[in-house]
Amino acid sequence: MGNGRYTSAPDTTPSELLPISLLTEGNLDFDEFTRPGEPLPYFYASRNDRVVSFYPVLPGLLNVPVHVLAKAYGLDLYRVRYALAKTTAATVVALSVAFMFLALTRVCTRRETAVMMALVYGFGTHSWSVASQGLWQHGPSLLLLSIAVWLLLSPGRLCTPLAGLFLGLAVFNRPSNLVFALPLALYMATQRRQMLGWFLACAAGPAIAMAWYSHSYWGSVFALGQGHRFDGTHGIHHTRLLAPLLPGLAGLLFSPNRGLFVFTPVFIIAVPWWIAALWQRRSEAVWRYLASGAVLHLLLYGTWSVWWGGWSFGYRLLIEMLPVLTLFLAIAWDRWVSLASWRIGLFSVLTVASVYVQALGALAYPTGWNAAMDIDRNPSRCWNLRDTELGRCQAKLFRLEQR
Repeated sequence: MGNGRYTSAPDTTPSELLPISLLTEGNLDFDEFTRPGEPLPYFYASRNDRVVSFYPVLPGLLNVPVHVLAKAYGLDLYRVRYALAKTTAATVVALSVAFMFLALTRVCTRRETAVMMALVYGFGTHSWSVASQGLWQHGPSLLLLSIAVWLLLSPGRLCTPLAGLFLGLAVFNRPSNLVFALPLALYMATQRRQMLGWFLACAAGPAIAMAWYSHSYWGSVFALGQGHRFDGTHGIHHTRLLAPLLPGLAGLLFSPNRGLFVFTPVFIIAVPWWIAALWQRRSEAVWRYLASGAVLHLLLYGTWSVWWGGWSFGYRLLIEMLPVLTLFLAIAWDRWVSLASWRIGLFSVLTVASVYVQALGALAYPTGWNAAMDIDRNPSRCWNLRDTELGRCQAKLFRLEQR
């Protein structure tokens, strides 16, 4: 995952600085990084005479261990914060690849297939180009969701309840992950009822932690540990965040500068099995609930007014769907792709294209494409075919290679 550089963004600033605050002042606020009376940047908010992160704090908490080591070696934590954040981001995503492999071994008929799909997940998706390059919420989401999926697919009686713990942590990390947690809780209620109590008990721990943080730092348990709320309003300015569904869906899936099937085209093969899983009626099948979570996630961000995800690379807002889509891609391989040589060829071409696109993002992003005409003010640029993010990344990368 490492490429010797870190892609910082204003959104990731609290995650980069929280360990410093925790280790030096013993709290989770950011007062020491701001000046009284000056306007706060958008990634901070003022609550109860404290400066708090507008975004959830779990990524920052996961960033603490490397800071503890750096402090033990006498390093200036603020000076090396980007290197430490990159280490955390890359490590978290690498661990998610490992747990995805474990989950895939429960699905694939051959171990070699599980290895191949784990590599597709690790290098052919935004787990490489985005989640491992900066300390967003997405990397921890991938880790926590992949662990939860692995536990749900494992036969042990203790595994299923523990999935509740990691789903609860996933929601604490990014409250929109509730679209995965709720269908899987329904799966437990309808298919594994005898373990539902333990499942909910394990999930209660992260829920209590989120409630404590929200009450202590935001002044309300309903803050969900962040500035965005599920009622479709912005937690600070109460600005509406909902928009028509179809334009957002089209942009998220097919636009040349944000589309899932443009940046990871191999997932096109997984779509029929993803859709088919929604109609499965076998009592032992968890696939219907996993597929439903991915659909809800797509609908959620399709209706968000900033569906393009601001100044970022590709389909960043759909990253949490990657574990589920990878599982359905593995099923498609076993049941369809591997049965004919031309299908294997098609899969290979789409996989190479996916890895190439992710390499462009990991090695050459940013290029200034988002800043040109300001993507947040001109989101129609996501459909621009003449001036594309990938084209700029390719030109930038080739120039670097020529030096």
